[in-house]
Amino acid sequence: MKKTVLLILSFVLVFTMAACTGSSGKDVTGGVQIEKVSDMQGTVRVALAGWQLENGIDALTGNPTIGLNEYLDKTFKKMYPNIKLEVYQIPWENVKAKQTAMLLSGDADVLYTGGAFASQWYQEGLLRDLDDLIEKDTSFDPSIYLEGIMNNSYSTKSPDGSKQFGIPVALGRRMTIYDKKLFEDWGVDTLTAQPGPEEILDKAKKMTGKNPKTGEDNFGLYWSGNSLNGSTFVALTLAFGAKGAEGSLKDIKNIKWQLNTPEMVKVLEWLKEAAKLPPAGFVNAQGAENFGLEKNNIAIALDS
Repeated sequence: MKKTVLLILSFVLVFTMAACTGSSGKDVTGGVQIEKVSDMQGTVRVALAGWQLENGIDALTGNPTIGLNEYLDKTFKKMYPNIKLEVYQIPWENVKAKQTAMLLSGDADVLYTGGAFASQWYQEGLLRDLDDLIEKDTSFDPSIYLEGIMNNSYSTKSPDGSKQFGIPVALGRRMTIYDKKLFEDWGVDTLTAQPGPEEILDKAKKMTGKNPKTGEDNFGLYWSGNSLNGSTFVALTLAFGAKGAEGSLKDIKNIKWQLNTPEMVKVLEWLKEAAKLPPAGFVNAQGAENFGLEKNNIAIALDS
């Protein structure tokens, strides 16, 4: 799998908010003086997928974390003191069903969610266009986003590209990451600059079992088995040249599926072999809690 950067997109419909992580005594504003922006009034119902609302402790690092509620108190509420936010937090595991229900019942004004869901909801008529709101908001500057992200993402644009129904709020990088120390323990050459699927699978197999130096159980490979976007699968289709389908989102009924091609067989055969290498909990996105820490026992992490 090539070390290609994947862009992960989510969206909000009207405005964006960001949480902060750090010590409990940290100034979440970064030292910036927060001032009132507007006297506009109203109540906005916000449905957030997966966000931590309250302060707590990071399960992996043990560091205190600042939740969204404290961040909003020190930022958004000072900027818009007359806007009341009703915030609903929904776990990622069942976010599509719950947010769909909220859209159908009209119980949410703003969503933070997965981009793959957004295009489905738009085509079902559950999301409104934002072009009129963007045009009226002179403070909104689309150039803060990469042009291709703002103008070409199916997560925020109508299938024909003419309407804007979402705003990108997060832009992240995911890539293949490996633990150099484990490679050294096993005497395996580290990954090349652009490793293909065969190289990754071959080296991962060599590092699965009892570590020859520590005697600890090691796992050669890891990826999130319940990834909402199936990004590992998508990366494999690109690596093996498996098209999967040809057509346009503007004409879904006439998309031509290609799921039984030799290239797609290679994708699935690779997954079959690779699935023997991670911790069993990978199917539920578990088992990599120590990845990146001193006691890590995973050699290679995909889309990480």
